[in-house]
Amino acid sequence: MRFLIILILSSQILSNIKLEDIDFFNSISDPNSESIILNGTSYCNNFFSKKTGAVPNNKKFKNIFLCKFSKKRNRFYIYMLSVQKNENNSLKEF
Repeated sequence: MRFLIILILSSQILSNIKLEDIDFFNSISDPNSESIILNGTSYCNNFFSKKTGAVPNNKKFKNIFLCKFSKKRNRFYIYMLSVQKNENNSLKEF
């Protein structure tokens, strides 16, 4: 019976842990450790920046990806913006 109560309580506690909490405990145990959130965001942005260079230039649209972490919802988001290519103008002017 005690084991069942402990199991139920531990599952409730573990289901509410956020990535910020893991970062905090990680920084306490090792002050030189990198943040999981910052490391994940930079890895995601680097991943998509490498992939966009492999796309052929003859396509009509250019896809831009941006990775962000939402503290409010405790999850990573990947945003994609598709922009029509215009060789004569910069993206801001276009």
